[in-house]
Amino acid sequence: LNQRPIEFWHASELPIATPAGSSLPGVASNSELETQARDAIAIAMAASDYAKGLSNRISEGAVAGQKAFEAAAPASYGLAEATSSTTMPAPPPTGPEGDIWAAKQIGNLVKEAISKSVTQSLQEVIPATSELAATYMKQALAKAAAAAAA
Repeated sequence: LNQRPIEFWHASELPIATPAGSSLPGVASNSELETQARDAIAIAMAASDYAKGLSNRISEGAVAGQKAFEAAAPASYGLAEATSSTTMPAPPPTGPEGDIWAAKQIGNLVKEAISKSVTQSLQEVIPATSELAATYMKQALAKAAAAAAA
């Protein structure tokens, strides 16, 4: 019935060229692997630090925005806690005027949040900047003293 010839294949190994200084075929030397591993770790750490910085900035912005909305919401939207007086603030306008009013309110809240955040950041930066300036002045004085002594 089935009279086709059958071919048999045999496996054979070919020699593998090994790089100079390598103990295993096809593997880079230890110093190359260590360098690559250090580079990979440095890149991973930099990416992690960058992601943490972004996350912190986003979180701080969200918190600042929430605080600004919470601070302005009771007075702006008539959500103030109950007091002994029975007067309520006027409701916000509706229609196109309401959209403009809402945009102004949001703009003011964002402006306040940004200015508070900038103020807080400057309070942290100013001491570091003054320390850095003092360090540069000390270095300049030391160099001038060394030059005068020589």
